[in-house]
Amino acid sequence: MSDTWQLGGGASFMGLLEGSYQNYTRVGDNYFLRARGELARPVLGGRLVPALLMEANSYRDDYMREDDRDQYLAGLRLSWIYSRFMTLTLEGTYSRLNYKNSSYSYAEPQGQAASVAGLLALAGSGSGAEADLQGLSVEKTSRNDHLANGDFICDLFLTPTVYGTLTAGYGRLHSNDDFETYRQVHASARLTWDMTDVWRLQLQSGLWRTAYDESPLHTNRTDKTFSAGAQVSRFFGPVEVYGKMMWLKNNSKVNSEFYHQMVTQCGFSWYF
Repeated sequence: MSDTWQLGGGASFMGLLEGSYQNYTRVGDNYFLRARGELARPVLGGRLVPALLMEANSYRDDYMREDDRDQYLAGLRLSWIYSRFMTLTLEGTYSRLNYKNSSYSYAEPQGQAASVAGLLALAGSGSGAEADLQGLSVEKTSRNDHLANGDFICDLFLTPTVYGTLTAGYGRLHSNDDFETYRQVHASARLTWDMTDVWRLQLQSGLWRTAYDESPLHTNRTDKTFSAGAQVSRFFGPVEVYGKMMWLKNNSKVNSEFYHQMVTQCGFSWYF
């Protein structure tokens, strides 16, 4: 649900309430709730639009309780309407992420490291697992993160029915868990085609290069993540029914973080 209110002096305030719920056949459900506000005032005849951004959201995951978190965001955005075909935007945000549950972190007994995946494997390895786990000195810790992010965004309006977005940016996350602190550069592309009044096709891809400050076994951990996906939507008034496929691959020097997956989703959205 979203709405825009016109304020004095040409300023406007846009409010957004959004929620999603996902039901998986093999793992637990998750849901996401978000409230967002944007205060904007166009200048230079409406071609330059500065805006103040505010957001609060919550994420809960039945399968990965460690990912449950509340996030608070503040930021600034400056958009330049270059032409009727292109809008250029600079956006900077700062977020605080409060994780609700404690999580296991890497441990380094006797100069070696163990990942969470390795600990879980060890825990199920037999009767001697408990003694081995005690030797690992595993600790559950609370986690709070601070994320600063800057993006350059190019919105393209190629035809009345074909439009897209190119994004490139840099992020820096500081965490009280050293193994989660990183620097990241990222880029993404999205292309949307409104094939008819009720059918829409969307293609998207992304690339992330994430360099972690610390890693197990003191390796130089830099992950490279690739994604590509497509979504087809059918609209019934305010209701969108969609099917989506997403391919994701993460290359990492840490074996437990090297993976690839194909995700297929279907669902509906209600806009009001």
